[in-house]
Amino acid sequence: MSKTQIVTGGLDQTGSFDFTSGVTLGDNLLFDASSKGVYLGVTSATAANLLDDYEEGTWTPNLTGDSWSGSLNYTQQQGIYIKIGRMVFISAFIVWNANNFSSSSGRLDLQGLPFTTSNQNNYRGGVPITYASNAWTGLTIYQQAFRVESNSTKLGFNFSDATDGHITTEISNHSNIQASGSIMLGGTYAVD
Repeated sequence: MSKTQIVTGGLDQTGSFDFTSGVTLGDNLLFDASSKGVYLGVTSATAANLLDDYEEGTWTPNLTGDSWSGSLNYTQQQGIYIKIGRMVFISAFIVWNANNFSSSSGRLDLQGLPFTTSNQNNYRGGVPITYASNAWTGLTIYQQAFRVESNSTKLGFNFSDATDGHITTEISNHSNIQASGSIMLGGTYAVD
């Protein structure tokens, strides 16, 4: 195909083209199978450089524990995500106006992640809480974050109650959550 030739209505090609001078597209690329992708930064098919997974969407964040009875009354539960390859970027805003938990046993979690986290413990990290307004009561909190659990659709809440920087304390009592409050968070986690 010459550089000046314009193709409209689609092009069916099973081999390959050599675009030594670059290519300009007037529309989106659409592959005929979901397992296809684009090799980035290489001149040969290298699996580590194949971008074959991209997705954007919404998710519903939920603050609760595995053995907690009741729930928060939410006025906003907004979550968005972008998944690129094995990395998921999440952001959420949660607002509640009533704490209707009646009992709690175990740690407070953020549940409802859009994808299951990696089952590799080496890929665990944290998702910071970037804003909290009137969220917690009866606690001294210096730093706070959600810890990524392996092979899970939830994050565990941890905070530092001292100035030593250790973010290892957990909320295990529903009465430490205010009757009304809000939090914002944003971060990444790996998937398999």
